Amino acid sequence: MEFIVQIIILFLGAVVGHLLTKRRSKSDLKIKKTEKEIHDAKLIVDDFEKKLLTRIYYTRTYLNNLKSARAKKQNVSETFREEYRTIIKEWNSSYDYLSTQIKRKEILTNSLPKIEKIQTNLRSIHNFLANNVDNLECAKNNEIDKMESQLKNLQNSSYRLISLINNNINEKWDLIIEKIDYYPITIKKLTILFVKFLKSILKLFFVFFAYIAFNLF
Repeated sequence: MEFIVQIIILFLGAVVGHLLTKRRSKSDLKIKKTEKEIHDAKLIVDDFEKKLLTRIYYTRTYLNNLKSARAKKQNVSETFREEYRTIIKEWNSSYDYLSTQIKRKEILTNSLPKIEKIQTNLRSIHNFLANNVDNLECAKNNEIDKMESQLKNLQNSSYRLISLINNNINEKWDLIIEKIDYYPITIKKLTILFVKFLKSILKLFFVFFAYIAFNLF
């Protein structure tokens, strides 16, 4: 009887093990998919931060050059202006791509309105530069100072936003690591508990069957 109990336990244990392994495979696929989304999100954020810092640097330099040109009563360097135009073109094209990518990534979607606000503020400063670079007499120092202050605030808020996004991404990583560490232990515990439970049930069943058989015969 003990031999039959062991055979049944081994068979049912194998079935349960197969089902749990199959379930784990599905979970692993979901984890890999989430890992890829997190990896892609980090690449997008890192690329955005690098391009944003470049854009801010050239904008700040342009404001300084505008103030200097006004004081010296001369035009801003055409060479620098051409460099700035190139940066603006690169930024605008990459921003359109960035917006599309953010909309596709669930982990980044909530940050889109704040990123759009950054773009709006940058455009405001750019318009100021475009309207005044060829009309230096119209570009008052206090107005330039105001734009510099606006740019500084934009940089600080951008830093906070990017830090927040990275923290959210890291929290997503932590959740994945917890699942990876926890899931195999859970399967092992469930399998052991199931086998113990099944063994107890089968023993009770055979005792009961033996009792009925003894009373009948």
